[in-house]
Amino acid sequence: NMADDLIGAWSYTVENVDYQYSTGVLLITKEEGKYNVQVQLSAGNIPGEEVVVKDNSITFSVYIEGQKISVSLMADGDKIKGESSSYDGNYKIEGTKVMPE
Repeated sequence: NMADDLIGAWSYTVENVDYQYSTGVLLITKEEGKYNVQVQLSAGNIPGEEVVVKDNSITFSVYIEGQKISVSLMADGDKIKGESSSYDGNYKIEGTKVMPE
């Protein structure tokens, strides 16, 4: 199943954001046909909400300091890339799979 390229842990970096948010691990799991997302930052873990998966792309939102951030990513083998958008702009995200499920 192509979508299951998404499942695993992804070490990612975000351009042009505050240091504490610029790098982390994105954990994507699937239980009973439902995808779950967790963003793991040095400051703690943030659950992804409104998760939608289509083929090898995933979109979700996270709330950081009360601000909603929408994330859209596409996986290609062991690479993932896309962007996050919030009221103050769009930021490129790139990542590499560090752990298959």
